Amino acid sequence: MGIVFPLLVLFFFSISTVFAQETQSTGSVRKHFQLHGFLLGAVSGRVTGERPPEGGDFVLGEERLRLELKGAANEGKAFLTVKGDAFHDAVANEIHGDLREAYAGYATGPVDLRFGRQIVTWGVGDLFYVNDVFPKDWESFFSGRPMEYLKLGVDGFRAQLFSKILNADLMVIPFFTPDRFPSVERFFFFDLFSGIPNRVTTEPPTRFSNIESAVRLYRRVAGADLSLYFCRGFWRAPSARSDDPLAPTTVTKFHPALFVYGLSLQRNLLGGVMSLE
Repeated sequence: MGIVFPLLVLFFFSISTVFAQETQSTGSVRKHFQLHGFLLGAVSGRVTGERPPEGGDFVLGEERLRLELKGAANEGKAFLTVKGDAFHDAVANEIHGDLREAYAGYATGPVDLRFGRQIVTWGVGDLFYVNDVFPKDWESFFSGRPMEYLKLGVDGFRAQLFSKILNADLMVIPFFTPDRFPSVERFFFFDLFSGIPNRVTTEPPTRFSNIESAVRLYRRVAGADLSLYFCRGFWRAPSARSDDPLAPTTVTKFHPALFVYGLSLQRNLLGGVMSLE
């Protein structure tokens, strides 16, 4: 793992050298490339003197490098985005890589198509997730990382259609991604199954019948943003069942099937914003 950071830096800076010119002309095709990034340091510690049995005085301590490459061709119709982090976890003294997003797309007229890893947020506002069924990283949230790290990317296909009558947003997700929860090494939490010796965790297998799909239909109505949501997939947080309700010896965590339909409405009201979901 120790070579992840230098390799990621070398990869992105090699790309920036190859495409040092922001605009290139190849026949009638014009290509644009932009490279952005930032450095971030974060520390989060305990102040009560209490700590989990497997934890220390610090929940978070890291140095993080973000690099983001964006490219477009054919007057922006074809585009590419790659966003990745390399970070040193000082608490565990480990170096990791995190591919946040990596997708290619094509936009023409009222149609926008994207394929790859994408971070998608639906609903009316931050930290209020009713119709947003996409995965989240709760360990990052409670650790104190910036808010953008609460959302995890999903690998799939996205199609957006825009019209004067109705707009549509479709997500097809063939590979299940669960929520990421706080670990026992850094957080306190109540373990309902602490006395059960055997624990099994399962995820929905990758097959056609388990492909997740979500649709958002939206438009402006009487000055308000109105959206309808439909989703067929799985709960991102697992449920649990035991082999014996009276004297359990094995607990299995699994992700139940999930069917969602809902709506949201948002508009200006009395000098503020009214949100309904």
